[in-house]
Amino acid sequence: MPDAFTTLLKPGVFDTKYEAALVQPNCALEVPHSPNWLLIFDNADDPGLLTEFWPREGQGSVLVTSRNELALATLYFGASGTNLDCFPLAIVQMAGVCLLRGWSPDDFLKRYDNEMERHKLHHQHSPLSHGYLETLASIWALHTFDERPKSVLFVLALLDPDNIREDIITTDPVVAELQGLPTDSIDLKEVLTPLRQASIVVYKLEGILSIHRFVQDVIKAEMSGIPGFAPIILLATARLISSVWPYARSGSGSHPQYQQTERWPQCESLYLHVHRLCEVYSTLTEGDQTLCAISDFIDLVNEAA
Repeated sequence: MPDAFTTLLKPGVFDTKYEAALVQPNCALEVPHSPNWLLIFDNADDPGLLTEFWPREGQGSVLVTSRNELALATLYFGASGTNLDCFPLAIVQMAGVCLLRGWSPDDFLKRYDNEMERHKLHHQHSPLSHGYLETLASIWALHTFDERPKSVLFVLALLDPDNIREDIITTDPVVAELQGLPTDSIDLKEVLTPLRQASIVVYKLEGILSIHRFVQDVIKAEMSGIPGFAPIILLATARLISSVWPYARSGSGSHPQYQQTERWPQCESLYLHVHRLCEVYSTLTEGDQTLCAISDFIDLVNEAA
């Protein structure tokens, strides 16, 4: 079988008598809970030849080498991969959309940086034949989660995705006026269990959460479909951040002590979350923006500014 498989990998060579040899290695690679594997395609100048050999399941890595500089220039785009979080399904599906529409990497990035356009892209099927039937918007099946995990997801969707302090949610959840939020750190871990099992939310460090940007976009798209719901979540999230923000004004009528440097590390760890709230605010309708223009949000933004 190894000799037959080697023959199969020669560029442009395929004989039907080797079909069984092709299926057997793929079956071995796709066995659930099998050891990690590394599949190497050396000097594969034409990526189209690899489709039949590409495992669709299994836990492993694929290394493709090519001496074709033109292939490198047309297939590898660092900024696109970074913006897509190097998420394989995302890269494959967005590549298919680009091929379908004839977009260059720059064309794609211009549209992907626009939040409304990004929502549309995440709901599109890719024309590439890669074995994935789901869109990016449907693969996590967010509608299947109960009220309490969904409440946490609504808040996480409006925060900076990479470094979310869990004390933002647990310090004073009552102020959010949002039903279903966890009451403390232990309760939060319990609520997060189904989300962690689905790889939607992960712990980067003790007390620090992260969530995938695509999940955030899907949740925000869901919120935008419910009139008046986005302002409720934005204000709830602003109140939660305020509960841990080290305000410069220590009391009623006192002068702000912005020069207090000891509070700056805390401000730094929360600033990106406030900035993200401002970005979300800018995408709201004029009516929803009016609903958010109260002290709960304005005071926090002024502090961050």
